[in-house]
Amino acid sequence: MLVLAALAGCTPAGGNANEFIVNGSVSGATAAQSARVAVLWRVNATAPYQYKFGDGTASQYQFVLTIEGDPPAAAINASGLAIGEVVMFSGEIADGVYTGTPTLLGATMDSAVIWKDPLGSGLGTWDVSFGGRYSCAKCVRPVTGLDSYQLTGCAQVNLVVGGVATCHWY
Repeated sequence: MLVLAALAGCTPAGGNANEFIVNGSVSGATAAQSARVAVLWRVNATAPYQYKFGDGTASQYQFVLTIEGDPPAAAINASGLAIGEVVMFSGEIADGVYTGTPTLLGATMDSAVIWKDPLGSGLGTWDVSFGGRYSCAKCVRPVTGLDSYQLTGCAQVNLVVGGVATCHWY
């Protein structure tokens, strides 16, 4: 099972079930040689980023980030979901409430890290296919109505330099 998870681009670190690692790609004409990445979580799709939890590094072509433990309660909505977008940034972002600084250099526009409370109610829509705890997801944009997410391998998560989050799922 660990081999299958590694092929998908996300694994528990060193067999530690309390860590979730995402190995994804970086694209964009001006991708930095080296940068920091983090996960910024939203309680709903129309709210600004509300919480920073999860860190990593990026090269010109790939990123690796680690999330240790479950997201804090402030990052989880009333349905028991936390939707996190990987962002590239300049400067430092401390864990906790996100204040909008420093400058974001890029984001995973079409994908996210999803955390689902195994005991939570969920939305009862797109999230029913997700298991408890962490997964990676791709944004699905219908012709009309709200966007949704579908389960995808973490290796499919792409951070776009200059990109901004655009999936309107809530």
